[in-house]
Amino acid sequence: FAFLPYHLTQIYNTFFYAEYAGTAILPFTFVYLSRVCRRGRLADVIGLGVSFAALILTHLPLTVIGSICLVVYGLSKLKRETLFSQFFKMAAGALIGLGASSFFLVRVVKERDMLAKTLYYPSPLLYARHHFLVTPSQTSETNITPRSDLQCTSYHTRLLL
Repeated sequence: FAFLPYHLTQIYNTFFYAEYAGTAILPFTFVYLSRVCRRGRLADVIGLGVSFAALILTHLPLTVIGSICLVVYGLSKLKRETLFSQFFKMAAGALIGLGASSFFLVRVVKERDMLAKTLYYPSPLLYARHHFLVTPSQTSETNITPRSDLQCTSYHTRLLL
């Protein structure tokens, strides 16, 4: 995972620190989820909540991917004898994490309408497809043209086109 070219470009060109920090926090959520399933102590539930809140506050895309993996992993770790108590402890840990990061999540939900206004980038250097190891901006090519195949749905974006 650490040696993929995608991550090399982040180190040398774009450096997304939040993704690295989220990747460092994600194993702690798995450890505490395992401990909740194995032992089920209150400290483990709180540890799961704190690590999940730290993951939410660090990097949202990794939170979405990690949450899906945590659900699959948590369901695979359930024991038949203590199924309901383990499930409720895992849910309590997730709710603690959501509650601890609610000050951030409320702001994200309030600002989600602003995301539609970022569909059109006036500068071609801001396209995601140009953030790789060998991009035209790094090879001194100056004939970068904006994308014309964008499907814009926002009223403001149509005005810009």
